Amino acid sequence: MKGIDRPIVFVLAVVLGIPLAGCQKSYSLNPVGAGVPPTTPGVSTTVTPSQTVSTWVSPTPTPTPVIPTPSFTSTLTMPSPTGTPTATVTLASDTATWTPSPTATSGPTCANPYVFDLEWDGSTSGKAFYGPNGAWLDPSGNLYVADEGGWRVVEFTLTGQTLSQWTFGGVCPDFNEPSGVAVLPSGNFFVSLQMGTDAHHLGLYMPNGTNLAWWGGLGTGPGQFDAPGAITLDPSGNLYVADSLNDRVQKFNSSGSFLQQWGSTGTGNGQFNHPGGLAVDGSAHLYVVDNGNGRIQKFDLSGNYLSQWGSPGTASGQFQNPRGIATDSSGDVYVTDTWNYRVQKFRSDGTFVTLWGVDGMGPGTFAVAAGIVVDAAGNVYVVDSVRDKVIRFKPGC
Repeated sequence: MKGIDRPIVFVLAVVLGIPLAGCQKSYSLNPVGAGVPPTTPGVSTTVTPSQTVSTWVSPTPTPTPVIPTPSFTSTLTMPSPTGTPTATVTLASDTATWTPSPTATSGPTCANPYVFDLEWDGSTSGKAFYGPNGAWLDPSGNLYVADEGGWRVVEFTLTGQTLSQWTFGGVCPDFNEPSGVAVLPSGNFFVSLQMGTDAHHLGLYMPNGTNLAWWGGLGTGPGQFDAPGAITLDPSGNLYVADSLNDRVQKFNSSGSFLQQWGSTGTGNGQFNHPGGLAVDGSAHLYVVDNGNGRIQKFDLSGNYLSQWGSPGTASGQFQNPRGIATDSSGDVYVTDTWNYRVQKFRSDGTFVTLWGVDGMGPGTFAVAAGIVVDAAGNVYVVDSVRDKVIRFKPGC
């Protein structure tokens, strides 16, 4: 440093030292700093943090050199979309990087976490949706929608262009009111039938529409159902079915053979009151929307209960008739909170992150938010069963 006869070592006590040689003097930065972190992602604010000057370490030089007042500033940068501001600390001509401690100010909550981007009504397939419900995103990034009232499953690009569709007229083994859809890497797909003449059944189909398996029927035995709704797959191709009015989850292999079941009616751990949406994350966890109990339950893939969060209500982290659920590549969890007309986002442990949505029939609003998926870019797609739309939201601030 200029103005010092003898080399010293400056230490940013919260991070690292800048080695020069010889003795040592310490500078410590206040973990928060004097000033307000920036509120806009990517925008920097320069502040001057408080500082503490220590004494020389042994051996103390003789005579004691004059200790200059350090001259430095801290440039805080708000990351995108949200998070803890980082700072670049410049000390005279030397530079070090400082990340605030866990108690540091982390910046304000993003006011617009997700913003309306586009929506479509399925008409590129030849007709508009009629009561769409479940949704699935395949590894190629194509979106499948179970158009329940339209008696079909439709495959779209992520901008709403039709790729394929399968329409059936209710002749077993077909489907006339598909509720859920899940697609294997091979392109074969499962469909659940909650209502209609073929209700209480599951079907497995090839991409050309050929039926490979058909099972179910109204009942309480293994492989039987009472209003099966949401379905999902794990990385091994095993199928999980929300057997809604039987208050249980059933698990099958990729050919449709029964493997196991769990759940019963109630409010305890692992019990259900009309289970709804299902989702599997990248860490082998299964999330179940416990619709009537207004909560999310988390299990391992063998059905062992792990945790839960939520309760009936309108506050953050509470639900009114939750239906759909999805996870993203970071393990975050998204829930369509249907009668609160919103989507809520959580960490995998149930920690609330953010929410968005408004009741309405106009673009970007919710009437009955049902199925939900998240693409690799973080865009969120919500199927609205009353507005008859797929609505896409992109990350905001």
